[in-house]
Amino acid sequence: MDKKQMVIVSVIAAIVVALVVGVVVVSDTTPRLTKQEVLKVDNNIYTVEELEKFMYISKEADGDIEKALTEEEMETIYGEFIQSKVYAAAADSKKISFPSGEVASAQSKYDSKASVFEAHGITSGDYMRYAEDNYKMTTLMNNISTYYELPEDIYNEFKNSYSGDDLKSYSFRTMRFYYEVPASGESGDVEPKVNESGEIVEDRRKESVRAKAEAALAAVNNSGDFEKIAEEQADGRYTINNNGLVYLNGNLEYAIAPILESKLGSKDLYEKVKALNVGEVTEMVDDTEGTSFIFTKLESVEDGFVGEADKEVREQLISEVQETIILKDVSYQENMSALIQFLYK
Repeated sequence: MDKKQMVIVSVIAAIVVALVVGVVVVSDTTPRLTKQEVLKVDNNIYTVEELEKFMYISKEADGDIEKALTEEEMETIYGEFIQSKVYAAAADSKKISFPSGEVASAQSKYDSKASVFEAHGITSGDYMRYAEDNYKMTTLMNNISTYYELPEDIYNEFKNSYSGDDLKSYSFRTMRFYYEVPASGESGDVEPKVNESGEIVEDRRKESVRAKAEAALAAVNNSGDFEKIAEEQADGRYTINNNGLVYLNGNLEYAIAPILESKLGSKDLYEKVKALNVGEVTEMVDDTEGTSFIFTKLESVEDGFVGEADKEVREQLISEVQETIILKDVSYQENMSALIQFLYK
């Protein structure tokens, strides 16, 4: 896998539970946890019983509190338990609180299934702690750059791995027009949707959509307002932006060169954009997945990783290394004998 592919993969990958495989060094003078104490995060100790309650609440969140878990699934639950406690501790150090609206919502969820939870020894307080930890963890994950800075050595190592045309920043706008195709094995075209009077209300046949897309492209090339035309005629799309997906339709987007292809979602379109002069629009292309027609307007190209494109890649990088950064502030100690008790009781 080359560097560009590695960046693209890391950008679209979900946050994975990596804390469970971390190595924790415990000195000979560190007090040992008892067989009922499965985890210590900073000065807080958590028991096997708390881990079991976390497991039941997690299973209920997935829709089946009675589901029997495999060993692998229980190990995953344990990893999630560690992660929730470590991130909650980090969130506390950053003064992230549990809003009253979220408190009320969590209490309502517990009350609606109180009998189910009580049958497994889970009190309202247990559930509220779970909900609070989850809220704090999610808030910290989704806003990591608000609370921590990306270490410059990590950024510089990333940046120094590129040179030449890869050291550029782009801004651009894109239109997408989705079409429908017959189901596999069927012949003929997809019929347009009609109302009770037989009037066409939506025509997603490929050739009809092609004509619509070509008309929009012609309007743009005739000095039309790209964003306005997109809002009126195009379908929009989801794309990576900072830490997640956003819906865009003709809006201004940014990308450093190494992730431009990933953000465009088409190698063909990427090659055409790279060949444009600023202010020009690509030809229309059929996207890689064969579901839509797309074209792009190049708004700017700048040397180096600069501006909003640079800001975005910093957001992506800090998301990738957030656990390493957080563990500089938070320490944790696992008790493997208690974990074994949990897994094999």
